[in-house]
Amino acid sequence: MAKSDRFLLLIVSGIVLLVIASLIVSLRRPEAAYQSGTSPTDVVHNYLLALSKEDFSRALAQLDPAIDSLPEDSMAMQADIQNNQWFFRIDQDHSLEILSQEIQGKKAQVVVQELQFYRNGLFGGSQSTSQFTVFLTLVGDRWKISGSGAYFADCWQSESGCGGK
Repeated sequence: MAKSDRFLLLIVSGIVLLVIASLIVSLRRPEAAYQSGTSPTDVVHNYLLALSKEDFSRALAQLDPAIDSLPEDSMAMQADIQNNQWFFRIDQDHSLEILSQEIQGKKAQVVVQELQFYRNGLFGGSQSTSQFTVFLTLVGDRWKISGSGAYFADCWQSESGCGGK
């Protein structure tokens, strides 16, 4: 076997090993789990995770019952989300990270950072970063989401509702 053939075989073997290693790393990555705590950050985490898993009944449970046009059930929530896709980033590749929380009496704010990924062809792509705030209210002894700059339908805070009811 010529020297150049061995060198090429070594390069191909290295590439195969890198691909196998990356598959192992991505398969061993733990799946996102619900938080068991009751802090505002736990509530926001659970709400966003429930939305990503399309567990609308669990997401609905995180919302403040005093919201003007709160969806009546998980089916109504799913319809509102479908009708307001832009606010919920449906079909967009993104990741979310909770940055901070601030509690003042019975009100809290949680700042979330969103990283959106955009694909441009086979090898092209870009990303953008933005932040939004989730507002919470203490209802009894539990924090509930009362509003948000994203992943929340603005029509829920309107007396006329989302129109899909």
